[in-house]
Amino acid sequence: LIDWSKSVYSRDDIQGVLASTSVCFDLSVWELFVTLANGGSLIIARNALKLPQLPARDQVRLINTVPSAINALHAAGQIPPSVRIIN
Repeated sequence: LIDWSKSVYSRDDIQGVLASTSVCFDLSVWELFVTLANGGSLIIARNALKLPQLPARDQVRLINTVPSAINALHAAGQIPPSVRIIN
């Protein structure tokens, strides 16, 4: 997974990955290990819906979350302009 991700995401893409998934859910493996193993940085949140309240919200470049969370953020107009990639 880490090796594959290097061919898909540039180092720039993973500077500011929103880490908002519980470690009990497999998506957190991507957020944490792919990001850190490839030299990226994390913006940690209790959950994705807390993104608008984060002091570092304008540093988030990549969001990996479930469809319902990204839909709620989008509907509320709360996806920062810094976000380049949504998975």
